[in-house]
Formats: sequence, structure tokens, C-alpha cells
Amino acid sequence: MRTRFPKTGKSFLFGVIGGASLALLLAPAPGSETRSLIHRQGQHTAVATRQFGDRIVRKGREALHFVATSLERCAAR
Repeated sequence: MRTRFPKTGKSFLFGVIGGASLALLLAPAPGSETRSLIHRQGQHTAVATRQFGDRIVRKGREALHFVATSLERCAAR
């Protein structure tokens, strides 16, 4: 059975792009201020994404260590 996620995902993506485009066109700030704001927000998003990725990797390593330790205990019995 085929899911509807791809269609919903495309609609969401088009909505985000359309909304962002309208926001930029109707922004009350001058172009240089808007570009500066976009640049700062992009940098903030990049830092937050890196931190989130680091957290995911750390949690994955902790889970892997837990599973490995549990398997070693089971094998030792």
C-alpha cells in the first residue's frame, strides 16, 4: 500500500518556499538589513544544527555502549 507522505511533503515544502518568498518580498526592512538578518539566522541555524548532530552522535554512542555492555553480560552468563 502506498502512503501519502511524498505528496504531503511536497506540499509542505512548496508552502515553506512560498511563505519565505512572500516574507522577503513584503519585509519592512531595507534589503541590506534583511540580508544581514538572513545571514545571522543562517549562522544561528548552522550552529544549532551542528549541536543537534553532535548530541545525536553522543546519544547513539551511549546507546551502542549500553547494548554492547548488555550483550557482553549475557554472553558471560
